Amino acid sequence: MKIDSVHDVLIIGAGPAGLSLAYECGRRGLQVHIVEAGAAPGAAWRRMPTGLRLLSPWYQNVLFDRRWRLRDLFRLVPAGEFANYLDAEAKRHALSVSVDQVVQGVSKHGDIWIVDAGSRYYARNVVCASGYYSKPYTPTIEGQHSLTIPQLHFNEYVSPGALPCQRRNARVLIVGKRISAGQAAVELADAGFGVTLVCRSAIRFARPPWLQTLSFPLYFAFEDWVAAKRTDWLDDSYPPMDGGRAAALIRSGIISTRPGVRAFSGNAATFTDGTQAAFDLVLYATGFRPALDYLGELSLPLAANGLPRTEGFALPDYPGLYLLGFDKLRTFRSRYLRGIREDARVLAETILAELGRRSV
Repeated sequence: MKIDSVHDVLIIGAGPAGLSLAYECGRRGLQVHIVEAGAAPGAAWRRMPTGLRLLSPWYQNVLFDRRWRLRDLFRLVPAGEFANYLDAEAKRHALSVSVDQVVQGVSKHGDIWIVDAGSRYYARNVVCASGYYSKPYTPTIEGQHSLTIPQLHFNEYVSPGALPCQRRNARVLIVGKRISAGQAAVELADAGFGVTLVCRSAIRFARPPWLQTLSFPLYFAFEDWVAAKRTDWLDDSYPPMDGGRAAALIRSGIISTRPGVRAFSGNAATFTDGTQAAFDLVLYATGFRPALDYLGELSLPLAANGLPRTEGFALPDYPGLYLLGFDKLRTFRSRYLRGIREDARVLAETILAELGRRSV
């Protein structure tokens, strides 16, 4: 096998995780390259709904060398602005990125990893930083394939004005009960749609936004302490629904709620309590699964969360293969931006040390 050049680290995905790791590896003198399926770094953030904002203040989410303006300290940055930030920082730090490279497979030849993305890339280490957003999850519900109304997943949702049904008081059924479901429900209700939320169990709401803002400094100081001291605590990172307008609209009945859907038929849903209702559109705000299909050739057994077994970032049966930016890798916040920033530093040091051991 003829190999032209071998990277120290090949990263799959130019989102926050991939770019942060490339930055940290570059600071340590490693030769690193990123392959990105989209047209630019941060492409997944550019596809997110126009009204989506980060859940925590900017000082907790800024990456790389952590520069910020004082007026931005507690600002909740829109997703589009964050995408621009990622693209600009990739250029500012001269990170090596190949775009429009959809990875189809990962394999190993001796000590060298081969990443097939149309073009072939060779590396001593491969880091999967492809995240979740490109793999939406839609539950299987009886009759959904015979529905006569449009169905969308949240990853296709842009704004109320972009929905395929625009008649006055159109009825939208949202399947889900977390952040994305609440955000879409509020936007649609404000735009005049009739909104019904389907949730199989009780909705859990976050603290009201004003209380969250007041508690940010204390909360994140405590979280830093917990993350440092309780590295064995790997709780799920699934934040509850907004406790502000979403909670108010649901409690007032402006946004109605129903139990789980038993079946669809025509333009109607039958719920688990036996009631029925007709709708004009179904929106699935049912989350995402790890976008790791390109690892299929390795036949990795997956856990219930869709991730292969790991020891920290590493896949123990495959030396030189790592994950970054996924849930519960090193701490309970490994999936959050602030966790990714920390984990990138740790993984860069891990890879540097491992390369040193291999060269001895």
